[in-house]
Amino acid sequence: MDFFAKLSVKNWLIPVLGLAFIIVNTVFILSEFYWFGLVSAALLVGLAYIYTPDKLLIFISFLTPLAINLSDFDMQIGLSIPTEPLLAIFVVLIIADFLYNNKFDSRVLLHPLSIAIYFYFVWMIITVITSEMPVISLKWLAARIWFFVPIYFFGTHIFRNPKNIWYFVNAYVAGFVVVIVYTLIHHATNNFTSESGHWVMTPFFNDHTSYGALLALFIPYLTGALFIKEIKSNLKLLLFALLGLFLLAIVLSISRAAWASVLFALGLWVLIYFKIKFKWILSGVVVLLFFFLANQAQIIMRLEKNKQDAKGGLKEHVESVSNVATDASNLERINRWKSAVRMFKERPITGWGPGTYQFIYAPYQRSFEKTVISVNTGTQGTAHSEYLLILSEQGLPGLISLVLIFGFIISVAVRNHHLLKNQKLRMLNLTLLLGLSTYLAHAVFNNFLDTDKAAIPFWGFVAAITSLSVYAREIPESKKQN
Repeated sequence: MDFFAKLSVKNWLIPVLGLAFIIVNTVFILSEFYWFGLVSAALLVGLAYIYTPDKLLIFISFLTPLAINLSDFDMQIGLSIPTEPLLAIFVVLIIADFLYNNKFDSRVLLHPLSIAIYFYFVWMIITVITSEMPVISLKWLAARIWFFVPIYFFGTHIFRNPKNIWYFVNAYVAGFVVVIVYTLIHHATNNFTSESGHWVMTPFFNDHTSYGALLALFIPYLTGALFIKEIKSNLKLLLFALLGLFLLAIVLSISRAAWASVLFALGLWVLIYFKIKFKWILSGVVVLLFFFLANQAQIIMRLEKNKQDAKGGLKEHVESVSNVATDASNLERINRWKSAVRMFKERPITGWGPGTYQFIYAPYQRSFEKTVISVNTGTQGTAHSEYLLILSEQGLPGLISLVLIFGFIISVAVRNHHLLKNQKLRMLNLTLLLGLSTYLAHAVFNNFLDTDKAAIPFWGFVAAITSLSVYAREIPESKKQN
């Protein structure tokens, strides 16, 4: 970006400032004040913004799995360090670049995915204005902006070179490997018990559900990369080992929603591979829906007979998925869903405001639906569904805007799959789509797009798919993209 280049001040100024810093820092060290040394780190980051913002964004991807949220340490700030401050600065610089140059690639600005995202954010701003708790909603909006703007808009810019897509994804995987190894060691010291499986990934992830969701997001990428012809055999051995590590981690995560989301991605791959037409998919959905409605009573009775809770080994956890009679986790999720629907019915158009569900849902619970893990204060947890959360907080238009984004993601990526000429990029596009599909399925049961752990790879994948649709379709098969 030109504005970043303009920030590169005259060459003589850099060494002068460096020398001045060394002198000042030496004085502070002699005075036994050591904290000033942190300024050097800040200066390095500043230089990265000026000279190599693309590499800094990739480095942020690496840091994301390793980031720690201050609110997890009983601090009154819900800020993920260091990713959110770094992204917030990116927002300022990107806006400055846009104002300075007054130009951006119109193919990205007017891309169907971009237009759907504009609708999503415009409606979000409207619901911030009408929010029951405007301050909470404004903070929530700010976090969404610094997740989205740098990753999507600057991402599509640096992803013109497809190499940067690989670097971005691989950087997250590399950071995630550190977290997985830490989690497995921590889990082993607790004898791999199912109870400890809920929290051994802290402080990097809040609990096993978000951890499992992100593991699922990257499993299609690691799987698909094994089938790329251009990748050398020794690198494929590494990819195979990483895939095994991620599969082991997702099994031990005991996240049933994550397991289901991987199966959903596998099903989507089958539809794409066999080129099953949309009308047949829609027909199948209609038939299944009709079957469920016609046999609703019998299905519910069968589900209520399942008394297996989410305790014990893998077999017991799988069996507990359909337990809506005694499993506290399943029942509490249903309780939150019903509360969200009741909130929606009271404010169907604008909802209660972004970020407000956890503070408002408590009165909408029913005593006969509460579980042993229900709370009455209404200050804990969320709707356990990305779709129902936005429905309760931003009304029906908000849900429509989210579904439109998800629909365009699938549409654009499938179109890329048929039009991309380069086999390696075609496989990359497919794995990104399948990875995102795991989150689209997981979003039925949980919501994590308000966290850096999920938002950065999610919007990064979306930016990559957009960039491939704009810039990469004419790259021939013979041109290697490492």
